[in-house]
Amino acid sequence: MSGGTPEGSFVRDIRVVVQKTGAMEGGRSVNHWSIYLLLEGDKSVRLNMREKTSEEWPFHLPEDAEYGEPGTMEITVHNYLQSFSTISYWDYQCTGQHTVGNLINHLFRKHYNYYTMAIGGSGCRYWVYVVMADFTAEGFVGQAVSNDVYTHMMNYYTKRGDTVITDPITTMPQGRFWTPESWADEFRTD
Repeated sequence: MSGGTPEGSFVRDIRVVVQKTGAMEGGRSVNHWSIYLLLEGDKSVRLNMREKTSEEWPFHLPEDAEYGEPGTMEITVHNYLQSFSTISYWDYQCTGQHTVGNLINHLFRKHYNYYTMAIGGSGCRYWVYVVMADFTAEGFVGQAVSNDVYTHMMNYYTKRGDTVITDPITTMPQGRFWTPESWADEFRTD
């Protein structure tokens, strides 16, 4: 983990964030979803799933692939609680004393770093939803959190000035989670 925050820092809240990306699709900017672990002292740790770049993944998927491009889980430390690209966010209080290291190790134990995006490139929304549903099931946040997150995620968000505009969506493009073994078999580079 880069940025200098010790993994032993306690997580105060878990924030689900929808951001603007600058990319356009269907005449509107594409939403990107991520999770921020909020710490004392206006610091945060971002948990982000994004598509690998062509430099990180210089291969092509088979034409008949039933999944999108491989994703990469980024964990970054920040000296702020809210980025400039945030459209909207929702905070959920941690139940109990959970450290950054506890939550990150949990993600790796559950293999959430082995993920391919949805066909067409999205999939971050679904990744965030699955992680938050798991955090709910594990008791890291309250029991109603996964339902609340799902309700918020079933909207497209845009911002005009200080006004947040929502537009309901009917589907959440789903990426695919893999085991380390199936990932190694499918994406072997030798």
